[in-house]
Amino acid sequence: MKILLIDNASKYLDKIQKLVGLENDFEIVNFKNLTSYLISKNYDLIILSGGKPAKLGLNEKTKQELNELEQQLIRETKSPVIGICYGFRMIAEAYGSKLEYQEAVIKGIKLIRLIGNFWRLDISKQIPCYEEHHYTCKRLSSELIPLATSSRGIEIFKHKKKKIFGFQFHPEVDTELQYGDEIFKYILKGI
Repeated sequence: MKILLIDNASKYLDKIQKLVGLENDFEIVNFKNLTSYLISKNYDLIILSGGKPAKLGLNEKTKQELNELEQQLIRETKSPVIGICYGFRMIAEAYGSKLEYQEAVIKGIKLIRLIGNFWRLDISKQIPCYEEHHYTCKRLSSELIPLATSSRGIEIFKHKKKKIFGFQFHPEVDTELQYGDEIFKYILKGI
């Protein structure tokens, strides 16, 4: 499988690659190196990592331009897309959803609830997942459908018509302690 992995300044790139499968053909593009040519390329999957692009030392104008370019890629690609944490935020904002900044970081194993009739898994409807983020999403735009929630907000969503999914949590972290990796693989298998 040919995968574009956009590195949004993640400290977990190796874990994402391992989760998806190291045998795949990864093209890794750093957030600072996003270009419009990526929109026209075909991939079997695009993964938008979590991370903190603010740590890259970019001025606000450049960071905003790169955010807009990543969101344009999300809206215009024909490839399936999975966004993790910051990638979740980019997808949500690309389709008009608003996120709220939380001063205190939400971090650690937290419970999420699977909702809707999308899931056909032999696991509990309430599962532990690893969180590490400052933003929460309470409501989605009409183009996105929630698939899992928590007391903090939306945890997983999908696009109504496209194969685009967002994970607020990190399915690639502490896979022996949480079930986010199983949820990720379930969605990946469906793509």
